[in-house]
Amino acid sequence: MADRLYLRYSTDKQTDARQRHALAPLLAAGAPVYEDPATSTRQLSLDRVGFTRLLNEAAVGDTIRIADAARLFRSVADILALRPVLIRRGLHLRVESGLLSGIDLASDDPAPR
Repeated sequence: MADRLYLRYSTDKQTDARQRHALAPLLAAGAPVYEDPATSTRQLSLDRVGFTRLLNEAAVGDTIRIADAARLFRSVADILALRPVLIRRGLHLRVESGLLSGIDLASDDPAPR
């Protein structure tokens, strides 16, 4: 079971510095990083190249870690499309800071549902 980090920012004028700061201990530990730089939030997470690569390389029991929820999704539709894929693949999703932090969004627990 490994941690896999996902980073995304919306425009070429932004950086991933804040995300890297939030994920610093995991980066220092050598967790693999998957990125979708300058990617619109209008593109669903399952349609992004970097996130798709992460899903293809992840093994059952791995945990996808994101700095904050907005880096992966911004709509309920995106969460509803993503959650069953994560559950089916046996993956966990943890938000490190902000809204939804500390919750495994792919858990069978009633809270994320």
